[in-house]
Amino acid sequence: MDSESSSLRDFLNLVDTPEEMWNAGNLKGTEIFLFTDNSTSEAAFFNGSSKSEKLFELVLHLRKLEMQNGVMVHLCHVSGERMKAQGSDGLSRGNLNVGVMAGRSMLDFVPTHLNAFERSSTLLLWIKTWTGSDVLELLTPQE
Repeated sequence: MDSESSSLRDFLNLVDTPEEMWNAGNLKGTEIFLFTDNSTSEAAFFNGSSKSEKLFELVLHLRKLEMQNGVMVHLCHVSGERMKAQGSDGLSRGNLNVGVMAGRSMLDFVPTHLNAFERSSTLLLWIKTWTGSDVLELLTPQE
């Protein structure tokens, strides 16, 4: 894999780790979230395909693991800046004093418990600029 693209190597890491966990019997019937700053991998997984044969094979492998083990995989794109702040980005360079490695909670970097408006104070204003209306009916998940 040394001669392959960084996108392919990154995606291989995202596939290998859950596979090891599935082989150990730790994920059957679960829902897992994989976070990456690799937009190529995220797009390939979301689309279910890729023009790259090797990337397609990894997508297919991950989807097969999902189906065979009753697992739901969510591959989520996050910004590279978030990955740096969380600490994963610097591990390969020996940076052990940032983010999670410095003692912060992983949940500080994975705000899936917040809705879009809670994560971005400017989102509603931006939506209003392209809807052309100040009268919007915002629905809750229950609605």
